[in-house]
Amino acid sequence: MIMGRAKARLKQLRGRMEESDGIVLENERMREKGRRRAQQGRDEEAAARTEAESRRREHRPPK
Repeated sequence: MIMGRAKARLKQLRGRMEESDGIVLENERMREKGRRRAQQGRDEEAAARTEAESRRREHRPPK
């Protein structure tokens, strides 16, 4: 009887650990996605800045 309870408790704890591992992995994926979006935004901003600077030098109207 005691072994059955201990075994059930271990299964329950293992399930919680797996669930928390899944949550941690999802959080890491979301953070990485956020980093990629932020980097993409910085890259786009830098490209726009470069384009604006080259237009200023050439005195041509914006597209």
